[in-house]
Amino acid sequence: MSFQFRVASTDRSLSVPVRRVLVAGFTGRDSSGVQAHIDELRELGVPVPDRVPILMPLPAELLTTGDGIEVGGDFTSGEVEAVIVVQEGRRWLTVGSDHTDRELERHSISGSKAACPKIVADTVIPLDGVPDLDAIELASWADGEPYQRGTLAEILPFAEIEELLHREGILLTDGDVLFTGSLPVTGGPLRPAQTFRAALRDPATGAEAELRYQVRRASRPSLAKPELEFTPVDAVEWTPTHPPVSGQTERILARYGDTSIATRMLRFLPGTDTSALGPLTHDFWEEVYILSGSLHDLRLGQTFEAGTYACRPPGMPHGPWVAPEGCVTFEVRYPAVG
Repeated sequence: MSFQFRVASTDRSLSVPVRRVLVAGFTGRDSSGVQAHIDELRELGVPVPDRVPILMPLPAELLTTGDGIEVGGDFTSGEVEAVIVVQEGRRWLTVGSDHTDRELERHSISGSKAACPKIVADTVIPLDGVPDLDAIELASWADGEPYQRGTLAEILPFAEIEELLHREGILLTDGDVLFTGSLPVTGGPLRPAQTFRAALRDPATGAEAELRYQVRRASRPSLAKPELEFTPVDAVEWTPTHPPVSGQTERILARYGDTSIATRMLRFLPGTDTSALGPLTHDFWEEVYILSGSLHDLRLGQTFEAGTYACRPPGMPHGPWVAPEGCVTFEVRYPAVG
């Protein structure tokens, strides 16, 4: 997906073929404040991480510069964040909203992030032209009312966030978009809104970036799949997966329209290696049962045998895999709609 950004205070535009969206969480510079937030979430039943900060890779398809989004949940809300865009070997600064499904957050933080679009302004500021990053001002408004306000002095320095990326084996390169973490809500709890506005300003140069968008509740899909009585699965052909992986094929048993929402069997021939794909994330739920053989997860360093089961919420990283002896799985996918 390619985005066109305007470079602040110039007539220049910047074209960015976005290949990856990364969301950093719990990046507050005040560790006691971060811990207080974690304790608050834990009391609400939110599964909090053992270590912070955290990093969540998300599908690039979630990114938008539009003025309207559709959400599936009844309780979603925006979050103002400074966003780093990498292109031409340089870092560019803009403002974004890490819109989040707060109901889903009680079950999965990564899933709550992947359930909603990620909005960025269409204006960028050269990061190397900012004299004092800590002085950068951030603010947001929910339905026209002040919602968040502060500076980047409240967020970990970008260099420390990049260290987090390096620990995860990630080096920022052209096409990467990094959400760096949000500010506390002022004057009340998290709350949904039909309109959200976020702004970033450099007081030294006057350069600004701003976004505004409307939030609309998406209609619930019917999820109609074909009517099938008991049918031999052997009657369904094995076909190449998309994207293709040598040694990997699938049997699509039932599909919802022309989407990835499907029931399928996935086959790994002996020696199949999905390293070229890297860790995968989806914007849908996925349940997987290993029917035969085994899979070795290269990221986790664990082997999973026949008879084991996984339930992955949207945004949960998984893989890459190798299957030395081969493997067959049964999978059911469904959308992140509450």
